[in-house]
Amino acid sequence: MAVGYNELLFSVRLSVRYHERRQRFMANVLNFTLWWSLVMGSASTAAILGAVSDLWKVLPVLLLTVLSAGCLAYGVRARAALHDDLRRRFIALEAELREKGESHETAQQGEIDRLRIELDEPPILRVLACICHNAESRSMGIPSGEWARISPVQRFLSPFFDWRPNTIKLPEASEAEAAA
Repeated sequence: MAVGYNELLFSVRLSVRYHERRQRFMANVLNFTLWWSLVMGSASTAAILGAVSDLWKVLPVLLLTVLSAGCLAYGVRARAALHDDLRRRFIALEAELREKGESHETAQQGEIDRLRIELDEPPILRVLACICHNAESRSMGIPSGEWARISPVQRFLSPFFDWRPNTIKLPEASEAEAAA
């Protein structure tokens, strides 16, 4: 199935938005972990914790251990770099598409290039992808009747994992056509 130029451009922009969000999330997790490590490692924190009960002494250190282990095991730094690289490659593809102009040949070659970039993508978080789809649709002036309906819980958990992606309410085909 041949993809048109505009559909391809939308897809590339959507990928840029998605990988930007993933990279930003990973960077924020890493920065928070490093910040918490610095706070927990300081002598002043030890002095303050000396005045509180044993439970409150253990909880912050336990949080630091869990965060640090998670960052290490999950490879947060490497994943952030991967998403940044993918974002840059999709931006370069968009620039190339715009430079060549709208044509069937440009769309065909662009689709091949997009698929080559997608080979390096980790599994996509579908809820986050729908959120990014809505954001890109909004930026392009596509009516809200064509946006996916995502619950607040799904939205909150989307940077971490897919929460019930099968419950996302997509617009009915007839609704989308009527809105056009």
